[in-house]
Amino acid sequence: MMNRDKVYKAIDTELDYVQGQEEVKESHVVEDFPLAAGMEAIRYNLDKANKEWYVEQAPYPNAMKYLRKVAGICVQMGIKYGMPER
Repeated sequence: MMNRDKVYKAIDTELDYVQGQEEVKESHVVEDFPLAAGMEAIRYNLDKANKEWYVEQAPYPNAMKYLRKVAGICVQMGIKYGMPER
């Protein structure tokens, strides 16, 4: 089991990767990525995570890669549009 700080660090590495792809224009996830596209990217990656989960066993390494992507997209959308506090 990972602690919270390590999980957040993993999500930060996903954001660093995406931002690096934006700079070299090698990703469709760009700065002006609209919320609707972000939600569709979340659905896409969640579907891929679900398919990996179905054929894997704990700790589900491939499924977790896609969930890291989902978390990164959520953070990216929060940065762009603001994230309400609970």
